[in-house]
Amino acid sequence: MRFPRHLLTLPAVRHLIDFDQPVAVLLVAVLHFVADSDGPASIVAAITDHLAPGSYVVISHVTGDQLPAAAVRQAREIYLGAFTSGVARSRDQIGRMLDGLDLIPPGLTSVKAWRPRRPVPPSSPVLFWAGIGRKPGTAP
Repeated sequence: MRFPRHLLTLPAVRHLIDFDQPVAVLLVAVLHFVADSDGPASIVAAITDHLAPGSYVVISHVTGDQLPAAAVRQAREIYLGAFTSGVARSRDQIGRMLDGLDLIPPGLTSVKAWRPRRPVPPSSPVLFWAGIGRKPGTAP
């Protein structure tokens, strides 16, 4: 994940996926395990640059936007002892990861609100933001 240009050019990957055709890349619940110093937005941009027009990028990402600061600190401390740490990012930070893509309605929204089967209570805090972007241009 931290080396997308290498990953996307591996012969085994190229054998399985035809990047000259539109594809969907699912970055679901993984980017919050990428440290700011590893440039998560640049990772998404490198992946997107490699895709054919008409491809989709799906992102879901943990957030602390609507949680008390103490709860966010506690979660961060729990992850400090884990194999990898986690980073809660704001809606704006996550939205920038979809820059250059056409957002599919309902846009960047709470995972719970993404085409829900039943209404989401307005008091329900957002724990994950999610969005789907389509790479502009004409698909081959």
